[in-house]
Amino acid sequence: MTFTAQHQSFENMIKLFKDPICTYLNTATCAPLLDQVQHSMMTTIRSKANPGKMPLVDSMNSIESLRESLAQLLSVPKNSLVLVENATKGLLLILNGMIWGKGDEILIVSDSHASAFIPVFAIKERFGIVVSIIDTDKILRCCHSDLWDYLNTVSSSKVRLIVLSHVTWNTGKILPLSVLISWARSRKIVSVVDGAQGIGHVPISLANIGCDAYIFSGHKWLLGPSGTGAVWITPEFCDDLWPSQAGYSGVIGFTMAGKLVWRDGPSRLETSTRSSPAIEGWITALNFISKIGLEAIGKRIVCTSNKFRIQLNDIIRNRSDVGIVGGDAGIVTLTGNWQLLTKLDGFLSKNNVVVRLVDRPKAVRFSIHAFNSDKDIARTLDLIEKFFFKHKNVFSGGESANHSALWLE
Repeated sequence: MTFTAQHQSFENMIKLFKDPICTYLNTATCAPLLDQVQHSMMTTIRSKANPGKMPLVDSMNSIESLRESLAQLLSVPKNSLVLVENATKGLLLILNGMIWGKGDEILIVSDSHASAFIPVFAIKERFGIVVSIIDTDKILRCCHSDLWDYLNTVSSSKVRLIVLSHVTWNTGKILPLSVLISWARSRKIVSVVDGAQGIGHVPISLANIGCDAYIFSGHKWLLGPSGTGAVWITPEFCDDLWPSQAGYSGVIGFTMAGKLVWRDGPSRLETSTRSSPAIEGWITALNFISKIGLEAIGKRIVCTSNKFRIQLNDIIRNRSDVGIVGGDAGIVTLTGNWQLLTKLDGFLSKNNVVVRLVDRPKAVRFSIHAFNSDKDIARTLDLIEKFFFKHKNVFSGGESANHSALWLE
């Protein structure tokens, strides 16, 4: 696609998303729906008002169409994709599909989202395994050899699995996956990547990444509706997993003597009837993305977010109570005094700018997609500048407000 055609595609994308009363900078939580995605979902709902005799057959056909669309977009075989309702379901499918023994160990990075920690800790409680948390900042500071040394220091011979984030949900830091995965392979440790903030946001080649499984959401950077997601999985690891969510979709048939005849490949890990509107909506979103291209979208995200990051830094450069952390791509995180940041979030909300308060670290998170226009960015920065002009005095105290050892994000 030519530059002119790309520019026109982004203009059309912005038009489709444009809400005249809202600037949306929260894609890292959930993307707003394209007009055409909404239309596809509503059309599907109306067409399914009379579901017919075998609605499951239609649902399975839609699932295969979705698998095909994803495979084409990501340049991977269809039979490497398990379709799930969200990234958490994908991780649970893997954790519950592995066979655990007391004392086995899982490594997980410290900046993982709660949706990764909770399933891992649930397995810990159920099977008596050990969970070790590895420091994300330490990972990012280390060179290749030092990182291997650090991982060897914090792990034991009982490690079975390492759960990695591709892009951290809170600060947008991109982890050095190639180094982490190569270390895991050298130790015969299963590596699973939480890519909820990855695909559709930053460049990724699943065929060359080297991990055993890569889990991702449909409702964030891939612009699908809620209730969509997938797991890319290697054939070898897929064969090792027990179908912990066994259902109609995963078998060819069974006997009353208890014999199950499983389907081949990842589909044996899938369950049963799914939401047809969500599936058709995501297919529409993926087809839209494929016309522009993931590479072009990624470049647009980086370009727009870098402009935002630089100008935001200019606005706060003389303040000691706030600062920008992380941010390798479309996530820009402003951290500092919690009381001040809470006020900023409220001020932006009143002016119809949607961002996200996060509590680990205490911060306001801006997540910028390709559909965000230059006007969106300029308007948001103008509001931020007005806010900090009003609050000229540096804030002190109040840092621990709403903070406890119990996380729920």
